[in-house]
Amino acid sequence: MTIRTRVLLVFSILVAILISLFTLVHAYFESVNLNQEYKQLSRQTANALSFMPALANALHENDVSEVQGIIDRVRLQANNPIVFVLDHNGKDMLSGKEDETRHSLQATLVFGSYRTERTIVHGEEVIQTTAPIYDQLGDAEQLIGAVRVSYPLESIHEVLYERLWRNALVGLAGLVLSLLCAGIISSSIQRDTFGHEPALIATLYKEREALLQSLNEGICAVNEHGDVTLFNPAAAFILSADEANKDVLHKLGLFESLHKGQSLFDDMRNISGKSLVVNCHPIYENKKRVGAICSFRDFTEMKQVKETMAQMQAQSDGLRAQTHEFRNKLYVLMGLLQLGKQEEALSFIVNETSVQRTQTIPLFQKITDVGVQALLLAKMARAAEKHVHLSIEESSELHTIERIPIADLSTIIGNVLDNAIEAVVHTEKKDVLFFASDAGDEWVIDIYDSGKGFKENQKQFLQPGVSTKGEGRGFGLSNVQQALKKWNGVMEIDGLPHVGGTVVSIYIPKTEGDKR
Repeated sequence: MTIRTRVLLVFSILVAILISLFTLVHAYFESVNLNQEYKQLSRQTANALSFMPALANALHENDVSEVQGIIDRVRLQANNPIVFVLDHNGKDMLSGKEDETRHSLQATLVFGSYRTERTIVHGEEVIQTTAPIYDQLGDAEQLIGAVRVSYPLESIHEVLYERLWRNALVGLAGLVLSLLCAGIISSSIQRDTFGHEPALIATLYKEREALLQSLNEGICAVNEHGDVTLFNPAAAFILSADEANKDVLHKLGLFESLHKGQSLFDDMRNISGKSLVVNCHPIYENKKRVGAICSFRDFTEMKQVKETMAQMQAQSDGLRAQTHEFRNKLYVLMGLLQLGKQEEALSFIVNETSVQRTQTIPLFQKITDVGVQALLLAKMARAAEKHVHLSIEESSELHTIERIPIADLSTIIGNVLDNAIEAVVHTEKKDVLFFASDAGDEWVIDIYDSGKGFKENQKQFLQPGVSTKGEGRGFGLSNVQQALKKWNGVMEIDGLPHVGGTVVSIYIPKTEGDKR
């Protein structure tokens, strides 16, 4: 059933039950009160008639024609009862009939008492009161008759039914009013839920919770009072906090959107040492700002992914460059042989072989990790294109690194090598030296360049976006730092003032629990 049907059904059943209970209870008390009311009315009417001197004179003279009009006026004022005027023998002076209830009349005529009772007269159940009539004889009074006032129960029931019907009409009006109110409430609920039924709302809520749990992007929302209404697990993970605090919300720009109605699109924010890409939007309801929502993601990780892809692309380009270079050398060799210059061809082969052996023997004999080999070959090709001499220390020794994936190794080694190559491109001496060792409890990697070295504070270059190379740069060493944190590694940067240049040293523990 729809929410409107449910509300209408519940309201109608509830109001119908209440009206029925009220009607039954009211009918019972109304019946009791009405019987008491008519007993009292019959007693008052009988007393009023019995004290009339005209009625006593009529009994004394045996002529009630003059009091008939008085009795009719009293009957009209007292809800039209049946009135009997009885003499001392029990004969009705108005109708001339004998009284049927002589036992109550005898008690009145003998003892002069008032008697109100529920009895049957002429086959009809009535409530009646018998009152004595006295005639004044000098200083004494003489009992000469009685007056009897009767109200048939049928007429009493008619009054009761009339009152109950009025109450029923009021109850029916209340039922209609309650259904109208139920319709208004159900319409209001439907407006608040955008016309969705409870089952659909429950399904949407479950889907929303599952979506927020599965998102890798942080989501945070506040209401118009600044209270946090949404803070998904990804937000807690990125901000390293179980719950959002006011300072973090201010830094995210959430209150700017809430109070000023401003929207942020891909805004860079540095929070808790992380570079976050933030999007904030105010939430409106009926053109009124009722909250704000913010989504953010860790740009450092995104930058690491981009850097890794760039490293892979550079390795691929380097390998293609080497293929192209060797193809050119083969063309030279083929030309020398076709011209019959065998000695020049042999000399060319000997020279190239010695160069390749000098560069690759330490690489393939001492550095056996395939990923590092491919990375170094690509960087050698890139360095050669920039006329930079990238060499590998002959004492290097590095076996397969199974603990760290090639993507992280490419980020760590590739970024440092790129910085070293760029540092010597515009210098007179263009040397880069690579050294690696796994002899101890940690992997040690040293990269030396013959550049100008660092003149500024070295630690600032580990912050995202800090660089001397221009805008949009400065993420290489910060990405290296982030990747090293995952493996408890550290990086040290030292200048060589006497020799010139810079040495970047990287230390990574071989076991997961070790820290340097």
